[in-house]
Amino acid sequence: MCDKNINEIIDLLFSSANDEFNWLYNTDVAVQTENGKLKLTPDSNTSRFTRSLGLLDATNNRIKLQLNLNVFRPQLSTQSEFCAKFEIFNGSSLIDSFSIYLDEVISGEFVEYNFDRVYKYEDLSGAISLKITTVEGWENHIYIDYLKCIDFNYCDDDVRNYFILDSILENSILSVSSAIQLLEFNIDGVETLTPAFFAENNSPGGNPLTEWFFAKSNIDGSGREANDVDPNTFNPFISEFGLTYDPTNYFDGKPTAVTSGSDYGSEIMRIGFDKPSILNGDLESKNGAFFIDVDYSRSFRVVFNVLVNNTNANVFDSPDIYRRYSILWSHEKCVGSFSYVNILNNNEIIDQKVNGFLSGLTGSESTIEVIACDEDFFFVGNAGVFEFLINFGTGVGLSGINYNADDIPDRFEIEWNGQVYDTGFVGLSTYDQQLINLGVSPSELNTGDPTTGSGTLTFDKNEAFPQTAIVRVFGLLPFTGWNINGICPGFVSPNQPPIVDISTQSPNFSQNQLQTFDISSSDPDGAIVSWSIQWGNEGTSSGTGSPPPTTQRAFNSLGDKNILINVVDNEGLTGSDTLRVTVLGANSYRITGNLIATCVEVIGATLTVLSGTVEVQNNFFSIDVSAVPAVVTIDSVILLTNESIVLGAGVYEIQSGTVGCVEGPGENEILIIG
Repeated sequence: MCDKNINEIIDLLFSSANDEFNWLYNTDVAVQTENGKLKLTPDSNTSRFTRSLGLLDATNNRIKLQLNLNVFRPQLSTQSEFCAKFEIFNGSSLIDSFSIYLDEVISGEFVEYNFDRVYKYEDLSGAISLKITTVEGWENHIYIDYLKCIDFNYCDDDVRNYFILDSILENSILSVSSAIQLLEFNIDGVETLTPAFFAENNSPGGNPLTEWFFAKSNIDGSGREANDVDPNTFNPFISEFGLTYDPTNYFDGKPTAVTSGSDYGSEIMRIGFDKPSILNGDLESKNGAFFIDVDYSRSFRVVFNVLVNNTNANVFDSPDIYRRYSILWSHEKCVGSFSYVNILNNNEIIDQKVNGFLSGLTGSESTIEVIACDEDFFFVGNAGVFEFLINFGTGVGLSGINYNADDIPDRFEIEWNGQVYDTGFVGLSTYDQQLINLGVSPSELNTGDPTTGSGTLTFDKNEAFPQTAIVRVFGLLPFTGWNINGICPGFVSPNQPPIVDISTQSPNFSQNQLQTFDISSSDPDGAIVSWSIQWGNEGTSSGTGSPPPTTQRAFNSLGDKNILINVVDNEGLTGSDTLRVTVLGANSYRITGNLIATCVEVIGATLTVLSGTVEVQNNFFSIDVSAVPAVVTIDSVILLTNESIVLGAGVYEIQSGTVGCVEGPGENEILIIG
């Protein structure tokens, strides 16, 4: 048997180790420890951070490096991109290098990046070191929370391969019953599973929350703890295959025994769990991976069923997922395959090679919280980007979220089945400039005054799977606060009222002059069935269906007219708009005066009517451009806003002021209608 000869070079958890003085750097700001993480602060010039790792074992031939880090973009940083190069040296000789590049990093955002790399070397000895060089994003910071390096001897006869049961972890946790039923573990044409295995595991399935072991762990599999709220790994083999696992790191690794003490064969003891998140063939990070320690010198065939049932305790009674997986390896042809037969869809064969025979490279660790579609949740606090995984089940129909950002703008996004649905930033428009200063494009702002922070974001869930969707909330400003409640499939959107607008080229026109009015109307989710127009004090017009795009009207009486148009949709909701126009006679004119309104004074003027009669109307009064209640006194008669009096021939004193003792520079307008 090959000896891996694992040699631990360094293993640092920065929350419990002060390591600042072991780093060399060329920056003005020293390496620091902050909130349990090692902080590297680059300069505007190329910045380098170097750390000696330790000594190689010359008898080994592989180096394994694991590093967990966060890239942080401070609020004042103008750089949304980050690029850094990581190099492994043996003395002054470069063993290997790679780079990470991140773009569209949002101000105030922490982006987690974890990597797990293996390097081949021959005939090397002595010290190795890690050098980190930043070439872009110097305004952004690097936080490292974990660093581990080992060397070992590569063993051809003991290769760990990872396989992902796509979406099964996420779908099973909320199911009534789920099962993984092992049917074959065939090596070189010989079935290795014993009669005892099949006899003792002939009733697969149960409630996953009570019978499976869901957990959350670090990217390398360490720190594995029970977690059935937002797990990134699990172990169903304890109950499904009757195997015992070491509880020290919450049942990870390979089996230590058969629970019943029976002989199940040696090959089943090669399967287990360690890393929670594995990069698949498309470089997507997938949770819930399991491994098989494969001996490639032999051909093998592993076949198993996977079932998920959301409604029945008997997992075979109308399951929602029923797949028959096959893992095949041909030693003679050096060819492998990973696929499943979709039993519920005419035995369609689905190639899963992208999710199988994986080497165990890790990507960003999933920290998404899973919630049901009928739950609600809220947040108040610092800026950040927040993700939730909503389980909408297998139902179909209109689905989504109701959201409320209040005044401070946030952005809400739903990603389902490869499609993204987005609100843009919604909230109060007075915060627009702050968002633009943080790099938000004006085209992404859907704010307003009053606030647009409350609304509904939906999508058509027209298929049973995938059941889950990611909801992201981008809260870029401090003291943000929002709440969300999910909308389960089959949601019927509340009826929206119709919209109507009436306008005319000029709001002032002569008595008995035919005037053209433009009308636009629409209904966002139905049809307009009737309309009516109130022409001030001169009658009404009405009709069925939508109002005409244009209509004409002449007015007999003088003065201001408030024209009101109403439209009604097929659900009985009403939309309206108001237009104010002024009908003038041959001798009509306006008196406008600027004045300083005080609480103790009014400004006087004189009006002379030579003959006949005129109508005098108190039109409006404004203080600092804002309309306020106005009062005009003519010949001891008090007129409030829009009130009028008819005067005969004579000389009249006019005084104007405000109601409620409002002071300041303003403008008063009086309409003389004659």
